[in-house]
Amino acid sequence: MSRWSLRIRVPDRPGSLGQLATSIGALRGDVVSFDISERGEGFAVDQFLIDFPESVPPELMRREVTIEDGFEVLSLVPIADP
Repeated sequence: MSRWSLRIRVPDRPGSLGQLATSIGALRGDVVSFDISERGEGFAVDQFLIDFPESVPPELMRREVTIEDGFEVLSLVPIADP
């Protein structure tokens, strides 16, 4: 497994976090920690630490968590030696 820091802007509406968690799980990702960094009118910025299998390329991670309009990856950074 490799650990990644994901900072993502999501729509602030019921079900958004669940959609994101489902996308992470579909890639066999394991959420290690989660924090709501910011909330504004109609959006939230969330920070995750996620363990992904080594076989999952970053481009696929980025594409799969950008579920629909309103989901925007702000950063996706590998964390050395989790």
